[in-house]
Amino acid sequence: MTETGILTDASPWISVEPAAWRPLTEGRTPRLFRKKTFLYTQGQPAEHFYIIQRGRACISTSRADGHEKQLYIAERGALCGESACLQRQPHASAALAIVDTWAYAVPRLAMLEALREDWALNQRFLELCFRKNTVLLGQVRELSFDQAERRIARTLLNLAAQYGRPCPEGVRISIRFTHQDVAGIINTSRITTNKVMKRMEEEGILLKREGRYILRALPALERLARGEGQ
Repeated sequence: MTETGILTDASPWISVEPAAWRPLTEGRTPRLFRKKTFLYTQGQPAEHFYIIQRGRACISTSRADGHEKQLYIAERGALCGESACLQRQPHASAALAIVDTWAYAVPRLAMLEALREDWALNQRFLELCFRKNTVLLGQVRELSFDQAERRIARTLLNLAAQYGRPCPEGVRISIRFTHQDVAGIINTSRITTNKVMKRMEEEGILLKREGRYILRALPALERLARGEGQ
């Protein structure tokens, strides 16, 4: 699915060509993390970081009262936990497998040795760090300035860019997700998300069929994402 002009590197779905990390994964066997199990938890000592070989993991941070903020989705080839691992700090976030996920666990010393010996690897590592900074800055900007409707529209466009397939009615998003999933991504309530998405369905922008969403009016959704209304 081709990205529209609305989408930027602030999309929270992060993927990298796995071959980029061959110096770190060569000779290692990926570990299977079943759906809804943690690769690591918040506060856990960071002895390894992880490279997603296949599957998806949700990276989030939470408060003691259980309030959670989703930060990004680590897709194929994405790294997670590397910052805490490099700094010898406990993980400031948690990584939860959304589906059955295979990931390489790379020890800190192996990462440092590979980075010392391979400038191209350093460059790819820095590019990914900058991409994550862009994602987090985009979230700060959206939470500070954008209404829920605009944030939901952008999330739907990002989902379409990552998982969308053309269909007779528009663009079908191939993965299942709930109103609660969207609410977690944009840090709003499920009730608010439900109201906005129901209104989008009533206005012919969205269609839900067999558990999947279809974007029926991309131009209208793009206008909402720009804060222009319809």
